[in-house]
Amino acid sequence: MKAIAKAGLLVTAALALATGSASASSYVSAKHSGLDSFVPGEALVRFKPSLPGAEVRSLLGADGASVEQALPAVSGLRLVDLPAGTSVSRGIDQLEQQPDVLYAEPNWRREMFSIPSDPLLREQWSLRNTGQAVFGQHGLPGADESATGAWDLATGSAGVKVAVVDTGISFTHPDLAGNIWTNPGEIPGNGIDDDLNGYVDDVHGWDFANHDDNPSDTIDPDQGHGTFISGIIGAEGNNGLGIAGVNWDVSLMPLRAPLTLAGEVAAFDYAKAEGARVVNYSAGSNQLSASEKAAIDGAPDVLFVAAAGNEHINVDADPIYPCAYPSPNLICVASTDQRDRLSTFSNIGPASVDLAAPGENILSTYPPGGESSSLRDSFGALPLRERWKTGGQGRRWRLTRRLKRGLSIADSPHGRYQNNTNSWIRSQPIDLSERKGCALEYFLKVRTQKGHDRLVVEASVDGKRYTNLHHYSGRRRGNRFSFLPARFSGHNPVFLRFRLKTDGSVRGDGAYVDNVNLTCEASTNTYTYLDGTSFSAPQVSGAAALVWARHPLDSVAEVRDAILGGVTQLPALSGKVATGGRLNIAAALAP
Repeated sequence: MKAIAKAGLLVTAALALATGSASASSYVSAKHSGLDSFVPGEALVRFKPSLPGAEVRSLLGADGASVEQALPAVSGLRLVDLPAGTSVSRGIDQLEQQPDVLYAEPNWRREMFSIPSDPLLREQWSLRNTGQAVFGQHGLPGADESATGAWDLATGSAGVKVAVVDTGISFTHPDLAGNIWTNPGEIPGNGIDDDLNGYVDDVHGWDFANHDDNPSDTIDPDQGHGTFISGIIGAEGNNGLGIAGVNWDVSLMPLRAPLTLAGEVAAFDYAKAEGARVVNYSAGSNQLSASEKAAIDGAPDVLFVAAAGNEHINVDADPIYPCAYPSPNLICVASTDQRDRLSTFSNIGPASVDLAAPGENILSTYPPGGESSSLRDSFGALPLRERWKTGGQGRRWRLTRRLKRGLSIADSPHGRYQNNTNSWIRSQPIDLSERKGCALEYFLKVRTQKGHDRLVVEASVDGKRYTNLHHYSGRRRGNRFSFLPARFSGHNPVFLRFRLKTDGSVRGDGAYVDNVNLTCEASTNTYTYLDGTSFSAPQVSGAAALVWARHPLDSVAEVRDAILGGVTQLPALSGKVATGGRLNIAAALAP
């Protein structure tokens, strides 16, 4: 929309010039529209081609202006320095009163509209929100971090090191491999501590859980978390593959740390010693620690970025650490959704939590073996038809609130199912092409005639022939699990279906289904969607690295101020976070 509006403005101005009716008010209006900006103190002036250069200089000199540059591509065109203290609009007005001036206009700035070639960028609403649907949720156009505007100013630098203190990073992921930090002082595999930092062969960081030189994201029970965070910060951009990170180029420092205070503090110290500018730590607890705070305060030249947490509490009243420390080199981050609303799970804290950043339906890199959702639906988002299809005999499946736990889907939303029915609700196609070991979890309530009427849970690879995963008859209520047979692994598409089959005798309340979640294991390096403030924090870590790529001499305080001072103010965040705003990367880079 921005580009269309800008094009319309420029065409209008061009037509005005062609007819000789342009005026300074046209440009003042353009400036106030916020669509463009111009270079202060300069104007492009087109004189009559027949006017000698000496007369041009004399005409300008009488008003204190001067020619900065001739632009021979257009006959008579000059770049003019306006008199000191003269606004561009006033200078243009004065110039256009001269009979030898055909027109004058500001020296408009232009944007490059940098859009990388990564094919999954369209799914990364946090970077560029056009209102696209992601995981069945429609976004609000413009409810994003303004990454494309930021990329016109900087796309990152390998000279900026970001330490990811987490579960490690998958070095083999093709969208991350080129941005993994390498320790220049260490010789690989020689069994010697070449740089005398206390760690042998720490070529790509360190594993503080196993005390070895392999901080790869491959063996942790929370596997995938660190790789996912790393993709948000610095998946290689414009490489024609997968996604784009906030930084297209950056040095990601893998520091695999156990969820203990000692491991965390040791990782923080390593990051400081090896020159990390940013430490991302998307973990925490409600335990105050003098050691943790001392490790943060003892690294004043490092910016620490922490997640606010997902307990839906006020961190000011119930502190979560490190988020709640008042350290001047710490930023704490809450989560927003695709419509610029505070995420329902996100912690808040008008004193402790600094800002929010996107943290729902976030797409990022994922390693082999990591478990993630391939389908999830709590039936709270509309329209339903974009995620599920109904059919069969006597179909009556609709959304209902009869369970008194929010919206759910029911075969008979007002109670009492029909006899002689065979109706179903079926998922839209699910891509399991890089997934295996899939488990389907769901909440259900079933009230049917036992042994005669039943709810059947099914799966199919073609939407025609279905495999029975489970069936329920009589009275059932609670969370249930069904495992997809191995033959479904790697298939695209796969369909899931809930089907109610009844006979012609007794009727009951029917079947209710809620909180459907299909969780699978990644079979290769891939991409997935996750939620949480854990994934809001790296948006800010990535922004800080991008600011340092553009302004490498800035201090921690300057980068922190740029990020917090550049937020987009949102009513949903007023009184919830200290700035009242959501991350805006382009604004942070602007100074």
